[in-house]
Amino acid sequence: MSCLDCPCACSRIANLAVSPDVRVDVRLGHTDTAYQPLSRIKSESFALEVRSPSMVSFEASTESYDVWSPLGSVCGGKGTVWVARYKPSNNHVALKIYELDKCEDEFELIQHEIRMVKQLRHRNIIQYLASFTYSQQLWIVMPLLGYTSASRLVATHFSEGLPEPALALVVKDVLQGLSYLHSKHIIHRAVRGSHILIDSIGRVALSGLRHSTCIMDSTRLQKTVHCYPPQARYNLNWASPELLAQDLYGYSEKSDVYSVGIVVCELGNGEVPYRGIPSTLMLLEKLEDRVPYLYDASTCSQNVENGQG
Repeated sequence: MSCLDCPCACSRIANLAVSPDVRVDVRLGHTDTAYQPLSRIKSESFALEVRSPSMVSFEASTESYDVWSPLGSVCGGKGTVWVARYKPSNNHVALKIYELDKCEDEFELIQHEIRMVKQLRHRNIIQYLASFTYSQQLWIVMPLLGYTSASRLVATHFSEGLPEPALALVVKDVLQGLSYLHSKHIIHRAVRGSHILIDSIGRVALSGLRHSTCIMDSTRLQKTVHCYPPQARYNLNWASPELLAQDLYGYSEKSDVYSVGIVVCELGNGEVPYRGIPSTLMLLEKLEDRVPYLYDASTCSQNVENGQG
């Protein structure tokens, strides 16, 4: 069962708003707008993912792709994700295009992410189909996951949070992906709603491995990690107390489990925990074990006037 099989979610997701289908030449900055429902584009992501690289080969050439609608920005606006069509096979894909002159400080992390993803094979971890450079751009070809990220789905269609059955199924897939990463001794370190991608049939894939780290070096397995990249500061709302503390005790894979709890509150309540709170106050709240919680009848006080929640 997928998260889209949930009856309370199906009726609302089935009527997605019409989105502009913008045909773009990102190399020349030319646009030609034509409107069509983005939801009609079928996702071939998991059909492509399970095949071996020898069966599916994506050319490292910009001429092989028709770039359509923008899906959102990445890396603080230093890159953009686009819907595209791969001409030789007519498959729809997602293109992540970085402007290299804007992300010099992130380039090593992006390279790390590409290397990491190439080593991983799991249905709940995003796969990269190809990567190449063109002029001052880095192009990464990904499977198209029809409902993009969980945070975007909540923001556009479930402002009060995902229904509980759908939320449970999303979290189940997230935990399966994390279990696979942890079996490879990899800490994700950036589990958040925007890094949880949902396929058009409801299956989930974890992305955002730019900030991941492997605790197995060439000689031994480390029990804890003490460093944290400064470029990952926008993930602090989801970070665990032991990761934020930056003390001698360090942190381990368990920090990802804490982040899943924050994601549950984010997707279940329809808002990011600690939003708008200064970083120092957020750190104090976490270190003193004051954590966010799901809003429901047991956590929200009843209305005094009518007795209803």
